[in-house]
Amino acid sequence: MNEFEKGAALWEYGEHLAQRFDGDIGYSLYQLNNFYVEVMYNGGKNAITKFNSFSTITKLEPYLHGLDIYGIIGMQFLEWIYSLQLTAAENCIKLILH
Repeated sequence: MNEFEKGAALWEYGEHLAQRFDGDIGYSLYQLNNFYVEVMYNGGKNAITKFNSFSTITKLEPYLHGLDIYGIIGMQFLEWIYSLQLTAAENCIKLILH
């Protein structure tokens, strides 16, 4: 797939989950079937610079603060949160789920 086709498939079939910024660089996270796609774009130029697809949930960590965990289908994500060794993250999830 070329970049245009990737973008078209993502816009049509993907579910937007979260967005984050690092200066002028923006990142949008989408879920498409059983994997995630991170779209990196230059806000100053209003242009997409990269598509990064992955299926490991550990790469979701930069999005946790703005991520609606109830919008994600599948227990794999919640199981990963439970497995984190970060006490604060564990306590937050326990409060949410119990």
